[in-house]
Amino acid sequence: LPAVPLAAVCAAVLAALLLRGHRGAIPTPDGVLVEELSRPGLFFNTSDIACRRPVVAVPGFVTTALEVWGELPCASSSITTNFRKRIFGASMLLTLLEDPDCYFQHLALHPDTARDPPGVRLRTDTGLSSIDYVAPGFWVWAKAFRNLADIGYTPRNLAASGFDWRLSPEELAASGYYDELKDDIELAIKRNRRAHDANVANNESASQRRAVDREHEGCDRVIVPTHSYGTAVVQGFMAWVEAREPGWVGRHVHAVVNIGGVTYGLPKAAAALLSGEFRDTAVLPAPIRRLVDRSLPRVLRTWTFRTWSSLWAMLPRGGDAGWPSLVNLTTVAGEHVELGAGGVGKLISAAANASDNPLLGRRAMAPSRLPPPPPAR
Repeated sequence: LPAVPLAAVCAAVLAALLLRGHRGAIPTPDGVLVEELSRPGLFFNTSDIACRRPVVAVPGFVTTALEVWGELPCASSSITTNFRKRIFGASMLLTLLEDPDCYFQHLALHPDTARDPPGVRLRTDTGLSSIDYVAPGFWVWAKAFRNLADIGYTPRNLAASGFDWRLSPEELAASGYYDELKDDIELAIKRNRRAHDANVANNESASQRRAVDREHEGCDRVIVPTHSYGTAVVQGFMAWVEAREPGWVGRHVHAVVNIGGVTYGLPKAAAALLSGEFRDTAVLPAPIRRLVDRSLPRVLRTWTFRTWSSLWAMLPRGGDAGWPSLVNLTTVAGEHVELGAGGVGKLISAAANASDNPLLGRRAMAPSRLPPPPPAR
């Protein structure tokens, strides 16, 4: 196969693996949803269910758009720039096709500081559009927003609080994201109260004003739907804010809705950190696996994954008692070995340290120097 089509196939496979789980995605080229006349929002719009409490959505792993605010020379040219282009957008995916090493150097973090490496700046996009589509044609929250709009939600009482999904909850707290999430929740409550006050003022009779007050009663708290890794992030946030302002969660949060959250960890995180593989890549047909490994070497993927503290935070919890058979291995001598969560954690840590890409978060064990560039293809 020619070089460009080969790279294109590999990029498409990588995108499919990253977006695995969003099987209902409608592959429209412009990212516009196909109208669904049987969607739940239309049904509930005819019932007594109405927009009352504000909603602040917290997305999961990979699903907040990251923008390029600083790029390396390998990704720029004298004609065009990737400034404020999304890392999963068309422009940067073209960089992935042309130079995978350069692309992954933008995605990787500094293993000592958990921040951008020198010359690179990726920042989260803001607003509802930052989490509705992870890439053109692949929706994440777009359908949820559409259905919430059916029952009366607008940007005044519906918000998104995206974050850098490469960071662990501890690193997110250090980066200031928890302060921003706290502000987002408090602002959503203020906006909802302001809309209520406007509705009261628009009603002339006292009985109508009392009816509006009764409808709004108990609505001074938000609903926080969380998806995937976002569940662990919000759990960390609630512990963080309660340590500083006891009772804050009870006063401001009505409910947290867990949508496929990684409460007890994720086995795929162990596989990604150990070998740069997911179960999805391991079961690919041999010809496709060779295409992926040729254009996107596994050592390059592993090098990048191990700099993301979020994957370490998603390792299965509960030790060997909770995960007694997490990984099955075959030794050189042909012996079959089963490792639980504890054994896998030690194996990953040893592999990370031996590969000159130390375990993020244990900085005392890491060499105090910049990470080496990924190996050339």
